[in-house]
Amino acid sequence: MAYVYRHPRLAPFAWGTHGWFLFNSMLTTVFTPFVLLELELTAFQLGIALAAAGGAGLLGSLAAARIGRAWAPAARSSPAAP
Repeated sequence: MAYVYRHPRLAPFAWGTHGWFLFNSMLTTVFTPFVLLELELTAFQLGIALAAAGGAGLLGSLAAARIGRAWAPAARSSPAAP
């Protein structure tokens, strides 16, 4: 693990991943009681909402490369672009 945290490119990725997991777990912890108690949705409706979020994330990840290529034509012509 020390190698990862000292590496110039892997360290930011590792810290970003830690932050994502921290804030995602905080959001999930707050979101569940909010939906069940304040919005008074059923457990089934909560499951549908979480499944829809997962499906949207999957579709977004599948479309990300294509959207990135379409929105960044200047990056393709850059000498530094792969």
